[in-house]
Amino acid sequence: MTTCSKVTPGLFVTVVSLGGVGMTLGIQAVAPGLPELQRVLGLTDSQIGMVTTAYVLPGVFLTVPMGVLGDVIGRRLLFSSALVVSGIVAVVGVFVSSYPQLLAIRILQGIAFAAVMPLTITLLGEAFGGAQRVRAFVGRNSILTGSDIVLPIGGALLAGLWWRAPLVAQAVNIPLGIAALLIMTESRPGSSSKRTYARDLARVIRTEAGMGLILLAQFSRFAFKFVILAYLPILLVNQRGESIAQVGLVISLSAVVTVVTTTRVPSLIRRLRPSAALAGSVLAIATALALFAIVPDWRWALCAAAVYGIGDGVIAVLNDMYAIHASRSKMRAGMVSVSQTARNLGKFASPVAMAALVAVSSISWAFLIMAMLGTVIAPMMAGLRGMDQRLRLPQTSDGGAGLADLETDTDPG
Repeated sequence: MTTCSKVTPGLFVTVVSLGGVGMTLGIQAVAPGLPELQRVLGLTDSQIGMVTTAYVLPGVFLTVPMGVLGDVIGRRLLFSSALVVSGIVAVVGVFVSSYPQLLAIRILQGIAFAAVMPLTITLLGEAFGGAQRVRAFVGRNSILTGSDIVLPIGGALLAGLWWRAPLVAQAVNIPLGIAALLIMTESRPGSSSKRTYARDLARVIRTEAGMGLILLAQFSRFAFKFVILAYLPILLVNQRGESIAQVGLVISLSAVVTVVTTTRVPSLIRRLRPSAALAGSVLAIATALALFAIVPDWRWALCAAAVYGIGDGVIAVLNDMYAIHASRSKMRAGMVSVSQTARNLGKFASPVAMAALVAVSSISWAFLIMAMLGTVIAPMMAGLRGMDQRLRLPQTSDGGAGLADLETDTDPG
């Protein structure tokens, strides 16, 4: 088990969470500069979408193996080394001069991304218990979501200074990885045996009620999110004539609304079934995608971003809650990695689908088609109503949510 005995809990949570921020730099900070990257390298709309796909593709295939590796041999070294490697590769980005080189850099960093992101959840889950664990996850989500506000604007500023700058920004992961290595202590996890681990994990996934819909919800959130991150800058700059800075502002506003909305979700699901709230969040995201397709300029795009942020804030919290309730303590990294794989599959499938749609239609029509897909998925979330009582937060004596009820150790072993 990983512990935080060397430092205060707050510092431990901060360093682990900043490791996640360091990996999202490869998406959030790069997104606003994609039009400039496209111009410098002379890429088509389909090719520029593959820049995002290359980053998330390794996560589709490697997240579960990385999670298993963490459970079997330990998490500290894997987390720290993945951060350092991603930072070193970012430094190499200074020498990128062609499209194949760019894709190679992105794939290598994507391998590190596959290891780090699920471990930010696993490390905190192992280091803390009970209400303290909930506070740790609140801290993680606050730091990660807060970075979603800052990074698009920062990425736009960096791209304005130098087109390679957003790619090189992940060099900050080198000191983050070293810091993580220094502050963590670790013993071997008490998971299932190596020989039976894969079989035990597959059995839990197969028998857990509603797992298919839980994974669909995880997939959907990031499939729609990456429509915006990979193609909204292209839509607003190339077809609406907006600036990179205005694009960064639109994306950042959606993150601000997401942050505000997440704070209201506990109150929302005390009054509304979680499955209904989840369906409504997918519908709100679909509505936002349709609005992005038809709005005339960036000011109206801000309105669409607000609608998207409301939907994304609700689905973000509910996805984590569903994933927590589907976890097992002896194979937590493996279970989290399965959930993360569904998210990564959405990140991968989204730019690929958009690239295919853009090849035969306009970007606006591609946004509309993805919006229609959202309206199909939304009512399917009603199938999770069987878990509603497990996720409803009870009132405590002070009128707040019973946060301690979010404890995730459903396996007494």
